[in-house]
Amino acid sequence: MTPPIPKVQPGQGGPITNVTSQDVISGRGQKVENHPGNVNFNKIATEYCEEYFDDTTKRNEKPHVLDRLVGDIRRAGGRFIKKSKEHSEGTYIEIGDIKAWQSKSFF
Repeated sequence: MTPPIPKVQPGQGGPITNVTSQDVISGRGQKVENHPGNVNFNKIATEYCEEYFDDTTKRNEKPHVLDRLVGDIRRAGGRFIKKSKEHSEGTYIEIGDIKAWQSKSFF
């Protein structure tokens, strides 16, 4: 099985100043953990846990499980974002699909 192809690149869409309740924010702390998009992401990720950790799921299939999870968030209007170091305070940037798939907050 070939690896999934990223559809969203880092920084795509430019600086983000309007964080929505569907967005998943990368980072630490209670504010990030309690953000509605992160809460929703954790709920959806839990639904994928069984398949991801199932003994019958081959190693090369796991990235596709993560791709579907990220796709679910994106289809609902969410983005995977982090605070921007290059722009003004309160500005975020898209981290892209590859970083979203590698997110430590999965499972």
